[in-house]
Amino acid sequence: MKNTLYLKLNPKPFVYLSILLLFIIAGCTTPNVKPFAESTETIVTGFKVGSARGVAALKLADKPEKAKALEKELTVRYELLDAILMFSMELAQIQSDSNRSRESVLQISQAANQLAMTLSSGISAPVTALAKKLAGEALEIREFQLISKALKKIDPLIKEIADLLAADIQSVRNIYVDNMTDAYNSLENQAEDLLDEKLERRIQTLQKKITDGSAAPKDAADFTAIYPVWQDQQKKIESLLKESKSIRSEMAQGQVFYDSVKEAIAVWFNAYQELSLAFEEKRQPNFIEIYLKAQEIKTLIDAL
Repeated sequence: MKNTLYLKLNPKPFVYLSILLLFIIAGCTTPNVKPFAESTETIVTGFKVGSARGVAALKLADKPEKAKALEKELTVRYELLDAILMFSMELAQIQSDSNRSRESVLQISQAANQLAMTLSSGISAPVTALAKKLAGEALEIREFQLISKALKKIDPLIKEIADLLAADIQSVRNIYVDNMTDAYNSLENQAEDLLDEKLERRIQTLQKKITDGSAAPKDAADFTAIYPVWQDQQKKIESLLKESKSIRSEMAQGQVFYDSVKEAIAVWFNAYQELSLAFEEKRQPNFIEIYLKAQEIKTLIDAL
């Protein structure tokens, strides 16, 4: 499935990868944070596009209430992901040619405070508690002198937020799988209920008689009368099983997609940690891992 909105948000993979490699090789002392934010945007947008497809699949499977329930669960995750994206974009504004930059430290403090404010809206009790801690840390790091120190100071809380988000995505995956399983089970149960085994046996018996020439006039008349009924039954059963197969296939793709997004959250945190090291060591950060993970998600979305 090609999604034009999604494609517009992402540069061509090989061009982007070449740019990243050039930044790493160049050895410029000003770490470029923008690829981090851009890959985060790809991951967040991918999650939204893929999840919307899951909701649509449930609606097509005639499960509107389950689709609505999944949509409600997703809204909570979108808020958390949007907060992470906003935080990443704020960090991308850091411009400094050294690790010692008062202005950049204030930028990090502002980004952390904004993340804390967004998370404090009551998404969940653990997240709200983390938001309060992060707000306190954001205030404290305003007095720091080093960019790397400011980033490392809030590192544990960012890790906790990432872990909570990964757990949330696992929860959404479970809801999605449960709902899709209910959908295809329902279709297969309907198909089983439609099957009239007595009629099936009668059709087979009459077909055999007609084929070997042993059918009496009454047998031929019976076959002519019941065959359209049997044929209509078979068409309905085939249609239900075809729809069930389609849902099973989409669910399998969806499971891979959610697993990939969950892994991407861990990769995102690794990229965040890489920032502080890059400033401390006066080098370009290595964002290849998060870039490749973002492209993996994009590829999965295109295949849905």
